[in-house]
Amino acid sequence: MRSRVRLRVLVPLAAAVVVAAAGLAVLQLDLLDKVGLTSSDTEPAAAAPAVPEPSIAAAGSASEEAPGETTMPGETGEATPTAPASASGSGGMDALEEELATHDVVVLVAYMPDSAVDLEVTREARLAAADTKAGFVSVNAAREKMIRELATVYDIRDTPTVLVFTPGPQLDNRLIGYVDQTTVAQAAVQALALSD
Repeated sequence: MRSRVRLRVLVPLAAAVVVAAAGLAVLQLDLLDKVGLTSSDTEPAAAAPAVPEPSIAAAGSASEEAPGETTMPGETGEATPTAPASASGSGGMDALEEELATHDVVVLVAYMPDSAVDLEVTREARLAAADTKAGFVSVNAAREKMIRELATVYDIRDTPTVLVFTPGPQLDNRLIGYVDQTTVAQAAVQALALSD
């Protein structure tokens, strides 16, 4: 009698655990797919060349790739900037100033390369910069010489952090945590309007 009662309790409980585990696996795969990663790309960055680790990057046209840019998996026509040869020895502040020399507004993202959320925010910010014709710089916060001066001057403590600049450099907006393309684009448009 006790074994029947145990089976009546244990069988539905085991089924619920299996369903929950399957649901979590599907959710994880869906999240990885949305950020352009596959299950084979979840190994450390050194073993996964499919997701580049740009230390500093300037935005290129979404329709054509500039030298030094690569395309992320799952993205056709969208370029993932990598460090241009001229900025490879400089810090993030130098890259920011270079972009401000040719753009009225620059979107800068400080990110950690091993964070899926940070990579997603970097992609969203890059798309927003392209939509608004703003400059774009991404800075790998894991590389101290790239982030040191920016972190000190602009108090960058967390990633992802999106900063919107106008010439000076003048910090016009700070967005911390997850933000989407629309939010970053609105911040860039607002900065452009205020600078006129």
